[in-house]
Amino acid sequence: MARPLRIAFAGALYQVTSRGDRREAIFEDDEDRDRFLGVLAEVVERYNWVCQSIGTRICLIRLSVRDPADSCAPWRSGSGACAYRSSSS
Repeated sequence: MARPLRIAFAGALYQVTSRGDRREAIFEDDEDRDRFLGVLAEVVERYNWVCQSIGTRICLIRLSVRDPADSCAPWRSGSGACAYRSSSS
């Protein structure tokens, strides 16, 4: 059974968490983490989000993003992470 759609609205605060499979590394090194943060900064600026907190570890990303205009749909689909991974390889 499919899970219900998430409620989305302007001004919503999203808690985003991503963890490596079996706690494997998400980032290859500090340079890779810096590239990810650069892509995140571009996305935050493009969609006019407010990034309220971010935490990264070698195997974990935690992010709190406020979306003033309900523009998170592209990120919710996973397209941002996929584009980052394919461009960094």
